[in-house]
Amino acid sequence: RRAGVTVLSHMICQATGADAAASQAAAERLERGVFDALYSEEDLRDYRAKIRFFARELRRPSEAQQRVLKGLLDGSVSAKSVVAQDEDDFLSAESLAKKAKLREEGMRSAVTEVEFPYEDSTIRCPACDKLGVKWKHKSTRAISSCKSDIWGSKDKDEHNSRMCQCTGCQHEWTTVE
Repeated sequence: RRAGVTVLSHMICQATGADAAASQAAAERLERGVFDALYSEEDLRDYRAKIRFFARELRRPSEAQQRVLKGLLDGSVSAKSVVAQDEDDFLSAESLAKKAKLREEGMRSAVTEVEFPYEDSTIRCPACDKLGVKWKHKSTRAISSCKSDIWGSKDKDEHNSRMCQCTGCQHEWTTVE
C-alpha cells in the first residue's frame, strides 16, 4: 500500500504543483478510498488495478482531472467520490478517443469473419454434386495444438468443424472433422 501512496503522491504533486506534504495527504486519502472500496483479502487485483489506473491517468492530467485533484487537495472532493466515479468520466479526451478506437477495432475484428480462405478440390457439394469447395474452420477452440491435447480437459473431445461453400452453386454446409 505504501508504494501506491508514493506513486499517487508523486503524480498529484506533478499534476497540481502542490507541495509534497499536501500531495502526500491527498494521495493517502485517495489510496484509503480505493482500499476501502476495493480491497479483499482473497484478491488484490481490483485494488491494484485502480491504483495503477489513477497513476497512469495522472501522468498527463486533463483540466477536469486537475480540478478533481485540487478538490481532493483542499478537501472539497472526497476520495470516496473520486473512487466511485466511473473511470470513463475520469479519462482525458485523448484516453477516451484511444479507448473508443480500441473498442471499435476489437468489435470489427470479432464481427468480421474471414471469407473462405482455403480451397479443396476433393470435397463434393451435396447440393449440386460438383467437386471443389472453399472452406474455413468453425470451432470454439484453437486450431493449432491445444493445451487440452496435452493436459486433458472436459472439452478434449470437442470436434473441429469446417464451414464449406461450393464454388459452383454457393451452397454452404458444415462438416465435422
